[in-house]
Amino acid sequence: MRAGTFLCILLTGCVTGADPGAGAASPRAQLGEEFTLALGDSIPLDPTGYSVVFEKVLEDSRCPTGTTCVWEGNARIEIMLREFSTDNPPGGKVMVEVLDLPIELNTSPKFPIAKNGSGLLVELRRLEPTPRPDTPTKDYVATLFARKQ
Repeated sequence: MRAGTFLCILLTGCVTGADPGAGAASPRAQLGEEFTLALGDSIPLDPTGYSVVFEKVLEDSRCPTGTTCVWEGNARIEIMLREFSTDNPPGGKVMVEVLDLPIELNTSPKFPIAKNGSGLLVELRRLEPTPRPDTPTKDYVATLFARKQ
């Protein structure tokens, strides 16, 4: 094979290869499927037009791993259902927040683990990690599920 032909094949492979940004799309959640969200993060919830934001952990009194407790305890989190709309003022499009609905969810079934909000039922399935003795937990990840009411 001549060097010019090899170079042409090599360059063609580079030009026609996959778009380097194709795999870098931001994650999205789907109605009817579990999704995870780290504390402070948000994710669009398709096809609703809402984003779910894991705002804060309001309490975490769950029994630490390896200890014996009188009851299992409870973790309570706040998520936000956020909706944006596109406004078209002169000079360009602007995203305008039209809904900011806080929802509190619990890990213990003695308290609400699911709540209705804006036509959706949102449920907290898991909150990790489980507390450990003498180690503050800060890297929370919530597993959530959402469906239409």
